[in-house]
Amino acid sequence: MSRAPAVLVVHGGDACERRQLESVLSGAGYEVRESVPVDALEKALRDPPDLILIDLPGPPDAAPGLCARLRSEPRCREASILVLAPGEGPAMAVASLDSGADDFLSKPFATDELLARVRAALRGKALADGLRDAGSFYLDLFSRMAATVTSPFRLDEDLARILAHALEAIGAGKGRLLLFDPHRDRLEVRAAAGEAPADALQAGSVVPEGPPPPGVLRIPLVARGDPLGALEIDRRGLPPPSPEREKLLSAIAAQAVMFVENVRLNREVRRMFLDVIISLAGAVDAKDSYTHGHAVRVARISLLVGKEAGLRPAEREALLLAALLHDIGKIGVPDSVLKKPSRLDGSEADLMRDHPVIGAQMLRHIRALRDSLPGIRHHHEHWDGSGYPDRLAGDAIPLAARIILVADAFDAMTSDRIYRPGLTIDTALGRMAQFRSSQFDPDQFDRLRRLCDEGVVRPEDCRTTPDLFGMLRAGA
Repeated sequence: MSRAPAVLVVHGGDACERRQLESVLSGAGYEVRESVPVDALEKALRDPPDLILIDLPGPPDAAPGLCARLRSEPRCREASILVLAPGEGPAMAVASLDSGADDFLSKPFATDELLARVRAALRGKALADGLRDAGSFYLDLFSRMAATVTSPFRLDEDLARILAHALEAIGAGKGRLLLFDPHRDRLEVRAAAGEAPADALQAGSVVPEGPPPPGVLRIPLVARGDPLGALEIDRRGLPPPSPEREKLLSAIAAQAVMFVENVRLNREVRRMFLDVIISLAGAVDAKDSYTHGHAVRVARISLLVGKEAGLRPAEREALLLAALLHDIGKIGVPDSVLKKPSRLDGSEADLMRDHPVIGAQMLRHIRALRDSLPGIRHHHEHWDGSGYPDRLAGDAIPLAARIILVADAFDAMTSDRIYRPGLTIDTALGRMAQFRSSQFDPDQFDRLRRLCDEGVVRPEDCRTTPDLFGMLRAGA
């Protein structure tokens, strides 16, 4: 049960008049509090009332002065203020209104008129409170929707959040978000919430043609005149939404359209960028027929180990790019060194060891690769500090570089060469284990070995080209 509105009576006159005023208000069902002028502000701040009724027969500036003090305090700005003004003093009533009062009532007054003015003031406060609460709710809702995008590879998760916001806004607990698949010419459920019969909510299902079931509100999602999908709200058993709620739902649907369009555009741009990077990595592989496909296989293994290491989506994307481009600096290594069939001499080995630095320098001006540069520069650093180019050790080596080193060595051992077939996974892991905690970060090596034991990394994967973009979208 809702509480009775609280009325703070600020009285500076006759005690009999004060008791009579309080009796009228309490008899009408209001919670009456009383105060003298000097304590009024403190009491209003301690427990803000719904209405402050001021009856000060003293100096003509007493009521306006108190109104101004009350309105200067944020916690008192939401209360309605009603001033009782002597009939012969209209200037005081005007001054009170100018100082923040909402209404005034000339004395003497009839009881019915006083109660009518009180009810009107409280209605005004309730309306203002409702508008303020609604405004705060809508502002918070759209702020949360604007922050929904976490990754272009997690569309379904973000669609589920948008659906949750829509259900919150409309006051419903069941619904689904549908997207149109132009290739299959059908609507598919991409997010669902709540429990309902199978005809209403089945995540991942195909939506049959025709209108939705009775009681289910369907708002089309249209982008540039083309169908994008629909937002459905299951309102069976609920009262019809108000016009304001329907307008809000339409706004959320428009926001969903912009979100899906932006994600799809972002995906296309990222896919194009990734294709360019893969082509660039392929240019390195083309210099040495022995390493054909090496970069994309290292990238796949790095992604899998990175997921095991708990990397966030943005970190996995940076890791992927670094793994693809880890050998890009070999473009600057002469073919006479890169393809030399015999052991490299000292100066040739120094040239080869320059390739991580050359690669990082080549790419340093590409903004999208900024987070990938540490993995490229340091992928030959060893856990014990014996690697190159900067002889970093332990946790001082960027995590991406430690992961790439493990993946790089593993692929080199398991891939076929013209002079030998690739080693089996068990043999490769056995040889790498000898350098655990010296060359390889033990945690990253253990993660790779666990992936192999669980069958996530299989022999046939070492000889195929993976769908790296698909792996990112799937969270691998």
